[in-house]
Amino acid sequence: MTLTILGSASGLPEANRSHASLALHNAASVFLLDAGEGACSALLRAKLDPLKLKKIYITHTHPDHCVGLFMILQYLHMKKHRRRLDIFLPEDALPAFQPFMNQLYLVPGEINPDFRLLPLLERHSLTRGWTLQAFPTNHLQRWKDLALPGIGTSAYAFRLKNKDHSLFYSGDIADFSDISAFVNKNDLLILEGAHIEVATVIEWALAKGLKRLILTHILPWGKFLRPAQIRAAKRKGLTIDIAQDGMKLNF
Repeated sequence: MTLTILGSASGLPEANRSHASLALHNAASVFLLDAGEGACSALLRAKLDPLKLKKIYITHTHPDHCVGLFMILQYLHMKKHRRRLDIFLPEDALPAFQPFMNQLYLVPGEINPDFRLLPLLERHSLTRGWTLQAFPTNHLQRWKDLALPGIGTSAYAFRLKNKDHSLFYSGDIADFSDISAFVNKNDLLILEGAHIEVATVIEWALAKGLKRLILTHILPWGKFLRPAQIRAAKRKGLTIDIAQDGMKLNF
């Protein structure tokens, strides 16, 4: 299996980056984690066939994590693709999501792909021994506190795992405390950098015993780690990379 980072931008659009999306794939299947703006075009640039999409998992419904869904479905429709596609979202987002999609003319049973909007579960089976586990985060706590009617406020991080490998994708978080109890030293961590103090990343990651960290979702004006800091972390056993669209990890 290969994991391709399709989109590494923060919530702010950039000329050379798509928004949050990761693809776990082999020759037969593609599984998507988040589908931010540009996800379908990013699949094509990565030479991944959208017709091989089996399941899509959305961490939360901020637009930079989910609006790419609509063009994926339109692509499948125009390609006359009729196979089933399961799309998993936080359960409290479902009541508002399908009516909005209906207004985009993405109506189940009326367009070609046999797509289903389904509630995100704690654990999902993918392929060849790979599983996905969802962990709740406090990224949308502000919206939860507002208690606005009809607005879902759940957000999640994901772990992808098989018997040999474990990869943790933070999605968006409020701070390190959202995921600290769930991340373990054997995880390859893909960590968003828009809502954390980048200066504390190395200290936190070393304390967790991590060996590899990929920072993504960093604001253009965000504080990047300096090369000297990255080299110092490497000497202590922690490899740090900055995510780029098209980056591939092989398992």
